[in-house]
Amino acid sequence: MISRLDFIIAQEVKDEYLCNICYQLAINPVECQKCETLFCNSCSLDWKAKQNMCPNKCQEPYQLKQAHRMIRSEILKVKCYCKFSKFGCQEQLILDQLQQHLSQCKFIPVKCCQQCEWEGQADELNDHQEKCDFITHIICKQCKQKVLKQQKDIHNCFETLINLVTTLQLDINEVKQSSQIKINELEKKLEEQSHIYNSIIKQSQIVLESQQQQINNLSVIKPQESSQSIIINQKPPIKQNLQPKPIPIFRTCGKLGEVSKDKICRQKHLLRFWVTPGIEASKQTCSNCQKNQICRYVCETCSDYYCLICAPPENMCKGKSYPSFCPSGHKMETRKTTAYVCDVCGQHGSEMSYSKTLCCKDCDFDICQNCQEQMIKNRDCVIF
Repeated sequence: MISRLDFIIAQEVKDEYLCNICYQLAINPVECQKCETLFCNSCSLDWKAKQNMCPNKCQEPYQLKQAHRMIRSEILKVKCYCKFSKFGCQEQLILDQLQQHLSQCKFIPVKCCQQCEWEGQADELNDHQEKCDFITHIICKQCKQKVLKQQKDIHNCFETLINLVTTLQLDINEVKQSSQIKINELEKKLEEQSHIYNSIIKQSQIVLESQQQQINNLSVIKPQESSQSIIINQKPPIKQNLQPKPIPIFRTCGKLGEVSKDKICRQKHLLRFWVTPGIEASKQTCSNCQKNQICRYVCETCSDYYCLICAPPENMCKGKSYPSFCPSGHKMETRKTTAYVCDVCGQHGSEMSYSKTLCCKDCDFDICQNCQEQMIKNRDCVIF
């Protein structure tokens, strides 16, 4: 933020841009929410700390807001000089440029050291330090290296730079050696881990071969042959189907919603809506129409699937407007892309020219505009 100490105003300021507390240019301006009187941010905070009342004595509680952008823009256009003008900076700028200028002004004052009281410009520092009694080292203007002030006359830039390069090379070699030691340690650990891994693999192979041999031995053993005598009218043994009944997909993929109040299967069991089934719903055969449809209603007891045409959602078929809720009762929103498959007709979004597609992200449910219009035309869901 701009401070009043960072600049000197170089033009006349209009009255409407003055702070009504200090009567100077409003810095970081704010205004009263009731009367919109302009103040400096710092002035308003000091005033409010002493008395919680607008200087204009508004009856409302004293609350501040940022000044209007037009006022802030005009204040930032006021011409000024930076605070280093006393050291020779004569550049004129506007308040909006002040922060950037202060970070790179060539007249920023610098100090010599803690013992010396000298203060001046940066380009004068080297000349002063050559004469200062508190400074033992100076910076060579040619090689930019520190040199003892007593040895400045015999200082050799070439030798100094050679010594610097030599020192850097020694440091680099030391870093290389330490790095190589760490690399060797890591390679040794990697080799040990590799041996352990290979040993585990060999042991696992031995165990697998032993188990496979046991399986082969068991398959060779034949059951004892039955007696040669023929029993008349002996019925052949009934073969039992030992294969387990497959688990329905809706129990392993996604989750099921609440039990429907009016949707029942052929055995009079209540159906449940299949939430977030992914693409598995499009691979099922409807137990009613026997078509390969997108099936989102299921019967847990019978393990049957039903499409939305045979089991239309009641909460989506009422009203004259487009449906706004999914079969689970979640609020639907408009899908902006074509990367979807309609859960009613099964068409991909890229194959249809309709734009108003509704979707429920909680249930992974989409319905195209064509199916929505069929709902509106026939509220009893005869077509749908």
